[in-house]
Parts: sequence; structure tokens; C-alpha cells
Amino acid sequence: MGVDPELRARADAVAEASDNVRAQWRRGWVDPSLRTREYEIVLGWFVQALEAFFTPVEQLPEQVRVGDPEAIEVALSYLETAPRCFRSGYLAEQLMRRLARAHFTPDQRTRVASIVIAETSHRQSRGWRDIGALAGAVWDDLLADSLAVLSAQGGLRGLRATRITAAAAVWRASTR
Repeated sequence: MGVDPELRARADAVAEASDNVRAQWRRGWVDPSLRTREYEIVLGWFVQALEAFFTPVEQLPEQVRVGDPEAIEVALSYLETAPRCFRSGYLAEQLMRRLARAHFTPDQRTRVASIVIAETSHRQSRGWRDIGALAGAVWDDLLADSLAVLSAQGGLRGLRATRITAAAAVWRASTR
């Protein structure tokens, strides 16, 4: 499935609406009279964008938990798309936790490993345990070597690779 352009567009709409709300809010402090109708319109647009983004995916963590193969595909696509908007990271964390217990096809295992590697260059979640659990679920020599190479390179990506490796080790130890 891969990157979902429709999901990315919905996330971009939320991000843009959020920026507009912040701009209106800042302007409202300068002139409170501007905060009335225009602010309500922008806030309404933000709420609509949020609903359009989250309604199709709000049940996804539970569907993944029960092992729905289609939901697993959509969840992987969500993580590959890596949408950046209000509350998208919380959903990514939930999906990572749920996917760590899912059964993957060989193709899906490869996609999960790619998601883990991508996490070293752009953080999608706050929790190292979540991405570590996901990495631990598909851990193999190739993923271990890839993360080791990134760790050895140092810098921010190297630090993230080291933290993911450590979190994956904790997860793997807890599931034995």
C-alpha cells in the first residue's frame, strides 16, 4: 500500500487549519474585536479538518489489536505516510504498540523495518518504547546491522538508532 496521498492531504489540511487558528488567536490579542466571527469560522474549519482526518482512522488501533489484516495494512500505510498534524503522533504511538503484537507477512516485515529506519530521521512519536517494540517485533540481522551502522555514524540519527536498538532489546527480552 505504501504512502497514502489522501491521508497526507488530510493531515496537511489539519496542519494548515491549526496554523490559521494560531494566527487568528495571536491577532485576537491585538484586537479582541477580530476574535468574533472570523475566529469562529477558522476554528470551525479546524474542527472539520480534524474530523476528516481522524474519522477514517480512529478505530484503527482496536482493529489492529484484534488482528484485522486490512487494518494492519492501513496502519502500516499510516506509519509510512507519517502525517504531521495535531494529535497524529499519539495515533502513531498507539498503532506502533498494537502492531508490535501483530502477525506480518514477509512483505509487511520489510515495510515495518523501513518504518523503523525512517524513524531515525524524523520522529513520529514521543515514546521510544513504542518504536522499540515495533522494531523488536521484526528484529533480524539486517535491521540490527542497519541500526548499528546509523548508530556508528553518530549525530541525531545515530542517537535515535541507538535508542531504538536499546528499546527493541528491552521489548524482545520481555516477550521471551
